[in-house]
Amino acid sequence: MDETNCGGVPSAGWPALPPAMCDELLRQVTDQTCAAIWLQECSTGKTLYVSPNFAAIFGRTGHEHATPPGDRWSMVHPDDRDSAREAYHRDATRGTHDEQYRVVRGDGRTVWIRERAIPIRDERGQALCLTVIFEDVTSRCQAERQLRRHALELAGAGQLAAVASLVAGIAHQINQPLHAIANFAGACKNLAASGSDDAPRRIAAWAAEIDAQVRRASDIISQWNRAVHAGARERAIVDVNQLVRETLELVTCEAGDRGVRIILEERTSRPATVRGDRLQLQHALVHLLDNAFDAVESLRPADRQVTVTTEADSVHVIVRVRDVGAGLGDADIRKLCEPFFTTKEGHAGLGLTISRRIIASHDGELSAATHESGGAIFQFEIPASR
Repeated sequence: MDETNCGGVPSAGWPALPPAMCDELLRQVTDQTCAAIWLQECSTGKTLYVSPNFAAIFGRTGHEHATPPGDRWSMVHPDDRDSAREAYHRDATRGTHDEQYRVVRGDGRTVWIRERAIPIRDERGQALCLTVIFEDVTSRCQAERQLRRHALELAGAGQLAAVASLVAGIAHQINQPLHAIANFAGACKNLAASGSDDAPRRIAAWAAEIDAQVRRASDIISQWNRAVHAGARERAIVDVNQLVRETLELVTCEAGDRGVRIILEERTSRPATVRGDRLQLQHALVHLLDNAFDAVESLRPADRQVTVTTEADSVHVIVRVRDVGAGLGDADIRKLCEPFFTTKEGHAGLGLTISRRIIASHDGELSAATHESGGAIFQFEIPASR
């Protein structure tokens, strides 16, 4: 939107309007938009106007934050507050301010807000006041992230479908030599029981046939193995800190809906890079985050916290996901990565199995433990790129 020049000088072709009519025009315009509009005087920071739909977006009346104007930052989510305030003070009077952040409404619900600031200038170009526009973009953010999440899941589903097709193909070809082996073995058993004088010679011949069929099955597996590696996705250098941040963006809306606060701790003094398949690693981390969200779901909303930590040294890069749930028993830890094992009703129990296999395919290791202060820790470590 273009900056507006004012200061009592009407735009060309427009008649000068009396103040009462200007107020009515402003009211009609703001009533027709879903956004909230806030006019702030630049020299004093004083609030000049707050549109009525401010309350609908923020769950609070505009007058609650009219004096002093700085109090509005108390509505911004603690994790976003400093960066949002810094961006506003840096960019607002330049006409370039366009920021998104989370706000905690008066009813306790967290929403995503897009904030834009447009300076209104006098004839000398001096900013007199700011028109600050607030738009609730929660649904848009959720849709965008859900689309990205679905794209990731579809890619994972495509990988699973490819695995299913691979298994079906192997099973079809392996069944033929296995069927022959079973027939020859059964014939050997029956012939040995018959006591025939010719039994040793014929059993030896059939044993040779069994050996040939075993080699045939082994060759089939080798052929499929070469085909799989020939069609594997090319691996590249992956910045793990960046990958973790992007993955957290994918699950931010889900975490908000479930009342889970995510804390990211990057404890890396050196580049945290690995050579791998970015999509697969992201898929593995999403499963671990889903598991952590489930673990804290029964807690009070204020206690639902998941901490993601990254560490790196010259040998490994480590990603750790910790929840504050009930923790894990020794038996659970031993069984967690078994297919279809789950401690949660209504879950298929494949997420951790998939994650473990993805990490193992990167020459890494996935492990689980109960934290000494409570809750579970899932971590994977992968060789650092050289």
